Amino acid sequence: MRGAGTTLDGLSTIAAARPIMGAPGQETVRDDDAVAASVRNVVATIVAGQGVDPRAELEQLGVGFVVLRAADTAAQLTASRMDAVPGLVAVGKTDVGWLWRISPLNQPVIQAADVAHRVRIVDGAGATVGLIPSQPVSADAAVPAGPEGRLVVLAERADPGWSAWLDGRRLTATTSGWAQAFTLPAQGGQLSLRYEAPWAPWTGVAQAVIIGLTALLAIPMPARRPNTGLSRDEGSLRKEHQHA
Repeated sequence: MRGAGTTLDGLSTIAAARPIMGAPGQETVRDDDAVAASVRNVVATIVAGQGVDPRAELEQLGVGFVVLRAADTAAQLTASRMDAVPGLVAVGKTDVGWLWRISPLNQPVIQAADVAHRVRIVDGAGATVGLIPSQPVSADAAVPAGPEGRLVVLAERADPGWSAWLDGRRLTATTSGWAQAFTLPAQGGQLSLRYEAPWAPWTGVAQAVIIGLTALLAIPMPARRPNTGLSRDEGSLRKEHQHA
């Protein structure tokens, strides 16, 4: 969840109709991608309260906390079921509803944090061995040395706009399921993550062209002299004749 998050009652009609495609009378619903399917599955697992551990999917989604809106008495029943979900530690009731903290799966190595982390380091077996603080589309942090086979995994869809460097050396992009990832060498260093939209360079070129055209249009042009229809020599002779 980023910021206040999106709730079902906050969706617009246009946003709710995005999965619908096809001509009028032949509408079909677009299938969920892997991320949307993962979100639906983990929410169903949590509210069912059947004792299934959802932390593997929650870690991949970058979820550190779960909030249940306190709307009515049905929410209280759901909250009591969620208390029994493995990995959810009840924090208590807040101004927006009941709050649970997600305890790490690899708890001897990873301790519970006060903020959710969207970038993590996983070992060759897929276990999380480190958390990296990040901004919405960037991250800069020191990474310790470790064994070969580690990955830097983002809680973001795989996208060619993501790039990563370690001490100025570009890392090889890969994937971890649906998530964007990068191979991490054994040595440590300063990790930098950035996202740049594929069309960003063309946007810069277009802006430069527009600025150049604007500057050219702002240059004052010299006024043209009126054409009298006489050549230079004819004009000089007429002036001499008048003086005479």
